[in-house]
Amino acid sequence: MSSSITDRKFDRYEDVPVIIADTILGIKETIFATSCSTSLGQPISSKSYVGDHFISLCAEVDNVFTPEQFVGLKFEKGSSYELLVGARDLGTQYESIQTGVGGGSRTQVAENRSRIAMPLAKSVGSIESGSKIIFPNEKVESIVPSAGYINGNILTVSGDFSKGDTHIGVICDYKSFNLTGQRDCSRGEITPKREYSADGPVQGNLDLQFYLNTGNLQSFFNITGAISVLQYPTINEQPVQISVGNYVYSDAYLKNFSFDVVPNEPVVAKASYSIFGEAGVFAPLLPIENNNQKSLPHGLTSKVDGSEVGITSPISFSYSVDVDRTPEFNIPQYGHNAEVQDPNEGEMPSRVNKNKTLISAVIVGEKMDTEFPLEGKRVKVGVILKDLSYKSSFSDNNQGVMQSFEVDGVVKGQSLNVADQGFLTAQVEVVQEYR
Repeated sequence: MSSSITDRKFDRYEDVPVIIADTILGIKETIFATSCSTSLGQPISSKSYVGDHFISLCAEVDNVFTPEQFVGLKFEKGSSYELLVGARDLGTQYESIQTGVGGGSRTQVAENRSRIAMPLAKSVGSIESGSKIIFPNEKVESIVPSAGYINGNILTVSGDFSKGDTHIGVICDYKSFNLTGQRDCSRGEITPKREYSADGPVQGNLDLQFYLNTGNLQSFFNITGAISVLQYPTINEQPVQISVGNYVYSDAYLKNFSFDVVPNEPVVAKASYSIFGEAGVFAPLLPIENNNQKSLPHGLTSKVDGSEVGITSPISFSYSVDVDRTPEFNIPQYGHNAEVQDPNEGEMPSRVNKNKTLISAVIVGEKMDTEFPLEGKRVKVGVILKDLSYKSSFSDNNQGVMQSFEVDGVVKGQSLNVADQGFLTAQVEVVQEYR
């Protein structure tokens, strides 16, 4: 009995298509990908304060705490208690009492200390039922020789304690003990569940390796190009939508594109995207339609121009474009129309700026027919990608010239290399700052 695609535990490579859509131009195309990987994450850290792992306990009688009630707490094994958490000293109140002695009068001052409940630190989210509270034991016999610690007294939390609660239930289930003194009562150590907060947006990367073809090259992978020749300013900062199998990323921004041309092999390219927000899921996965045959650029017929750097017999050409992007986020605004505002405002970037764009090309050849050094010299190198162009009857893969790439910049570096049983090769890198 065959299972449907939604019932399978793992989808096969051929059942996970990569589709890129340009929502501005209304173009959607399946990419001839050889590999694809995505990752999403968010910087999150716990918020902790000094001493927030301590808890203070106090007995309560009519919300007033006398010195005798505060400094002495007695716990019997097997007994349960409901205690006030985080008691804070409100100070000493004095009451004058007139007493007559020997026919005269004298004022006697009565001391009354009161305390109120204080919440746990804001960094503490909750204390789970079953958690242990350990208090110090200052008896001499409790000291463990040469171990550096003492045996403490243990209470077990009998119910979940959440932020904002004033009382906590505890059980003395280990042994009976007394807490004598204010220091003991306020030095119970706990292992709380801390609060966490995001330090940045949900952001990730999508890395794609694929075969170039004329259909997907222009609209999806041209970092420097604008949508139209009439566009002003001449820059395109719009995202694309990428789906990988059943998962779709609606805000993907191209940040790197590169490819290598080598002899007797199809041209394989790589692209990296910055993705924002969570991945959407659409199910069930629609059947994959067979695409028409596409032309693939090939190293056998493509042409490399390295004459200006002295390489007339190139054996490889590497091209890459890297763009520095900066996301901008808005502070959410609330007003009379708050109910119709975008719920993702403040979480998704309002714009992902294109800053510096750097284009580079590396040519490796049989030798360098020029003088050293070349560093800093202005040159122009390029490549013309062509398909195999077998026969005119193969109309779908006989387009000949497919795309050309140029780098008009300066020489950044050069090198000569030779090894045992090899040949002397030269390498030149040219860089261009596009914008």
